[in-house]
Amino acid sequence: LDKVLVGTAVGYGYLLMVLFLSSAVSAFRHPRPPTLAAVAAFAGGMLFFHTIVGLSVVPVTLASLGVAMVLRLHPRMSWLPGAGRIASIAAATVVGTLIALPSTLQMLRGWTPDKTQMDLNRIAFHWLTLWTLVSATAVVAWLARRPLAQAWRRRRPLHAFLSILLLAMCGFALLVKLPENNQIKFVFEVFLLLVLFAAPAAPGAWRRLGRGGRGGAGGAPGLGLP
Repeated sequence: LDKVLVGTAVGYGYLLMVLFLSSAVSAFRHPRPPTLAAVAAFAGGMLFFHTIVGLSVVPVTLASLGVAMVLRLHPRMSWLPGAGRIASIAAATVVGTLIALPSTLQMLRGWTPDKTQMDLNRIAFHWLTLWTLVSATAVVAWLARRPLAQAWRRRRPLHAFLSILLLAMCGFALLVKLPENNQIKFVFEVFLLLVLFAAPAAPGAWRRLGRGGRGGAGGAPGLGLP
């Protein structure tokens, strides 16, 4: 909990992740140059302020954009975000990454092999991460279950992309093991993505809980980000 309550670099990295996602959502809806510039700035900012946050969120986002691009080639998936918008957001993210690349490489060169946390040989499953992921996100995952299903059933392009990103981040969190077992940093990133879907459903859940679980409308279909 101290990671987000105390003013540390990783806490600021999480804040930049929120701003990056918010800018990407805006760019999906209205891909204007200022919005795409914000996407680039926040993508680079994550790498400048905390490499672990940047080197998890940025590649997972790019991979998710690639998956969305491939999926929309199928006739039944043509309702996913347009190829032009996917490409523009991917390009803006890459630009931000390239801006931060010299700084990132300089920092990685200064780490000894035993201290670097981005060793490609660290692809491994760890049971503690699974337990942390399940226990930390159980409530928001339960709240998010209906909006996640509606994203595909009702063909909501933006929601569907964010669900792809959520699934990719879950896989990243479960498979990437850091030297000090502090891959729980990735669990917060999964939690944040789940909150986007869970937040609109929370008021209805509280009302049903107050009535002992009887009746009440389901969660609103909106998205947590503006």
